[in-house]
Amino acid sequence: MLNNPWHEQTTPYNIESITRKSASEAIRTLKTVFFSKIQLRSVSLLAGLMAILMFVMPSFSLAQQRNPVIARAITEGELNAKAQINTFSWFALGYIGGPITVTVAAFYKPPPPAGLLLGKSPGYVEAYTKAYKAKTRSLRFKYATIGFIAGVITAAALYTAYDYGAYGSWWWTSW
Repeated sequence: MLNNPWHEQTTPYNIESITRKSASEAIRTLKTVFFSKIQLRSVSLLAGLMAILMFVMPSFSLAQQRNPVIARAITEGELNAKAQINTFSWFALGYIGGPITVTVAAFYKPPPPAGLLLGKSPGYVEAYTKAYKAKTRSLRFKYATIGFIAGVITAAALYTAYDYGAYGSWWWTSW
């Protein structure tokens, strides 16, 4: 038997009695079950959480908004880095230079062209420089690594062709 907070009487909770009762009595019984002590606690906790989030979330959203000038600087820095990098040369350097080129590409961050930053605010220059360096480094590393892998595959194919020409097919059939 559960206590009904709206009425003086207690209402039993079982499915058979709910189906036999009228609609209003069934609704009253369901309210009694819904608002028992456990459900009241969870509802109050949920309401408290919603109240806390109502005051905290605006500060999070304000902290995540970027200054439009800095957002433009980041976008321009990444676009200029893509436009100014010579992907074929880094592929070729990775192909010829191997792991040395990949290491240099991974750690060296080239400075942006100074002519693009004349007359800009310090915040713009800082954001542009960070974005430019990061994008240039990632693109150089990507294409140098692709070139290095292509060089390793080419060297393995050439060695296999030489080995087959020098020793015949015994190497393949010995497996």
